Amino acid sequence: MITFLVPIRHPGSVPNWSLVRDLVATTLRSIAAQDHPDWACYVALEAGAEIDSPPEGVRVARTRIPDPHLPREMAARAAAVRRDKGARLVAALSAAVEDGRAAGHVMICDYDDLVSRRLADHAAARPEADGWTVERGHLWDGGRWTLLFPGVFHQLCGTSLIVHARHLTGPDGPLHRRDAADRLLGSHKFLARDLAAAATPLEPLPFPGAVYRMGTGVNAMNPRGLMRWVTHPLRVRRHPTRQLRALAAMRRVGSSFRREFMGAL
Repeated sequence: MITFLVPIRHPGSVPNWSLVRDLVATTLRSIAAQDHPDWACYVALEAGAEIDSPPEGVRVARTRIPDPHLPREMAARAAAVRRDKGARLVAALSAAVEDGRAAGHVMICDYDDLVSRRLADHAAARPEADGWTVERGHLWDGGRWTLLFPGVFHQLCGTSLIVHARHLTGPDGPLHRRDAADRLLGSHKFLARDLAAAATPLEPLPFPGAVYRMGTGVNAMNPRGLMRWVTHPLRVRRHPTRQLRALAAMRRVGSSFRREFMGAL
């Protein structure tokens, strides 16, 4: 099976909790639309915070983790995000282990992103695989246009790694070591390379697996919308040809996108 872990930030760290609730509802609907029935989802939610009634198959794991009060300086901000996110994901993963729902694959899903409805089916057909990296995924800001990011999507988006639970639940894993929680759960930058170094590399997922929602107003690290991201002056100066290709590759959001990632009929 595949178990999705969704960490939700402390209500005090976001400017608009009503918006967070709307984003979470869309994300959980995306997860619950899996084609294969063998999936579970654990949402780490601060005690006292409320979200809309989740779909069947989603369990809420309550946390009591202080508001991290993210600093402005980027390195300190990134470290605070990793520590907070790692702690919340430890709570979600612990609840899944307690319920016996962490024996297969695990995927971290940020609360404002979307996932392909084909993931559970793909994992069910390969129950012993070490896991997969989402190499291709969509960038979307909720508007009429989407961009299919051509490669290394997992270096850009936190909703991009599927790993067998055996790599997370051992004595050196994040359930038992704080530094491992920050590194492997709090960030999406290190898990794939650490597993590759241990001779258990993740394979590329053979289809676009997720949608990185940009410019939502509650992004911790990337607040820009899609068009501003593509046309950012610094990015254009450094990679003008790549950014032009990105503009040319943008496509209108249609029914196939909504069926694949949003649980639409």
